[in-house]
Amino acid sequence: LKITTLDNGIVRQEFYAEGARLRMVQTDNPNAEGDGAKNWSSIDITYDANGKIAERLTDYDNGTSKLETFEAGERVSTVQLDESDAKNWETITTRYEGGQRVERKVELDNGDVNLSLYEDGARTTFLQLDGNESNGWLLKVTEYPAGGGREVTTYDTVEEIPAEFL
Repeated sequence: LKITTLDNGIVRQEFYAEGARLRMVQTDNPNAEGDGAKNWSSIDITYDANGKIAERLTDYDNGTSKLETFEAGERVSTVQLDESDAKNWETITTRYEGGQRVERKVELDNGDVNLSLYEDGARTTFLQLDGNESNGWLLKVTEYPAGGGREVTTYDTVEEIPAEFL
């Protein structure tokens, strides 16, 4: 165990086994009043057997948290939670392939769900599910063709929605 206290009050604890780092926990000013020097209260990182990052959990001062998952040091997913209702969303889930974002799903407090799909880093499709029945449609699909512009289609009932969007 190695403990380091930085000049700004952040405390870093590093855990080792047989010379390999297993985990690092950083805490923002744990011995002081208030929110500390950073916008987060703690960052907890675990490492795989090869010393590459496996998970990083960040707890923010506003009550939200973010869990990032990695494979061979490359990020594969991020899940953000708003358990304290600080934001207008409950969950944001992002998936990555080859280091690039391929999907981002936002579940809003009002029951709506927004899903963005990406190819080669560019958004190709944006789906909006009206979970609280506040719109005249159930599902709105915006597609972004490679040549530019956008195509918008709305579906009023579940029966109308093509299987690829279900």
